[in-house]
Amino acid sequence: AIVITGIVEPSGLLFRNLKLSEEALQKAHGELENSKAELSAMIENVPMIMLLMDRASRVRKANVAAATFAKSSQENMIGRRAGEALRCLHSLDVPDGCGFGPVCQTCAVRRTVLDTFVTNVNHHGVETGLCFGHREKQEELTFLLSTSLVSFSNDQLCLVCIEDITERKRAAAETEHLASF
Repeated sequence: AIVITGIVEPSGLLFRNLKLSEEALQKAHGELENSKAELSAMIENVPMIMLLMDRASRVRKANVAAATFAKSSQENMIGRRAGEALRCLHSLDVPDGCGFGPVCQTCAVRRTVLDTFVTNVNHHGVETGLCFGHREKQEELTFLLSTSLVSFSNDQLCLVCIEDITERKRAAAETEHLASF
């Protein structure tokens, strides 16, 4: 609501201008809401894991593909470290979880995200493998990892995009094996 005190103009020109400004503001707000909905739909439908992470390696936002991969809800992933949110098997190695186990020190995801924050350098297409599953049935998956530093209201976050290329790598290895005969 717009409140004006102490200004009266007989011609009504001032009030007409205010009405036009209010209409322009409402139109701009509607356009902003449409843009926000379009962007949200794009992110939610990207067939790639996308996480927005803070400097403590905690997930601030996760898309549908991330939740589907983790067999979790997006809400359940928020506030967790990446390995915990995505169910990395090594996040169970020590009581403190993701980032504190012996394997975590060489984890390409962890190191790439940290490097992005420290150097302000984005990374694209870093190939890495991670173990998922449970102790009885472990599976090493291969990913392409990309990171981008993004800023929101004095807060720097890291956009992490992860593409599962496990099947592509297995098919290439099988093709190479068959070609060797």
